[in-house]
Amino acid sequence: MDSKTAKLIKSKNTAIEMILRRKLYSLGYRYRIHSAGIHGKPDIVFSGKKIAVFCDSAFWHGQKYLAGEKFKTNSDFWEKKISQNIERDAKVNNLLTQSGWQVLRFWDHEIKKDLDRCIEQIKLAYETQGNQ
Repeated sequence: MDSKTAKLIKSKNTAIEMILRRKLYSLGYRYRIHSAGIHGKPDIVFSGKKIAVFCDSAFWHGQKYLAGEKFKTNSDFWEKKISQNIERDAKVNNLLTQSGWQVLRFWDHEIKKDLDRCIEQIKLAYETQGNQ
């Protein structure tokens, strides 16, 4: 992937976000999106329950990199970029958790292939968060 291609990739309202949001909405869940006041700007936020949901691309958030996949071109740049993304995700998770938030992260392929399981995890968090 070159920098021109990378610049064309959206960071908000991605296809995987829209799949998850549409399903949640159809089930009666109401949420905020990309809340700037919450660290990391989660893709989906249940403010009252303090649940932050992130829809992560396996490429951009490093799943393939962590699994040992190597970059074919410009590897120094991509390794640094993806490593920084992984570190930022860990920091966001830590900050939110310390503030009493429950953080849920789903890989793009999980949302596409097993949406029902993702929804069940969100439902479980929703039903239990704040009731402890």
